[in-house]
Amino acid sequence: MVAGFALLAWLLAATGLYAVLALFVSTRTRELGVRVALGATPAGIGTRVVRESLGDALVGVAAGLVLALASGRLLEGLLVGVGGADLPTLAVVTCGMLAAAALASLPPVLRATRVDPVVALRSEF
Repeated sequence: MVAGFALLAWLLAATGLYAVLALFVSTRTRELGVRVALGATPAGIGTRVVRESLGDALVGVAAGLVLALASGRLLEGLLVGVGGADLPTLAVVTCGMLAAAALASLPPVLRATRVDPVVALRSEF
């Protein structure tokens, strides 16, 4: 049951991150179109979007690790069979969240790399 709730939390985190990245790409369509019109390659656009999204994810994971370590010390008396700073658990969770960020960034990256500069420049906001 705990694993089911963990999977649900992971899916919710990935969905939320996807929504933020999709909004990021849709609000910057004109900028991405200008970059493509000036000679940026789709790989360069994709790299930029992935770098920004994974950078934000790394900041979130770092903050989560700090909060997990602090709250683990406070809740250590309630934990059974694990310490407050169980490194294997924290490593698995960190890798899982970074995997969620990578998977959630794929559809917006594909959308960003397919921006048509003519359509993007003619669109009105």
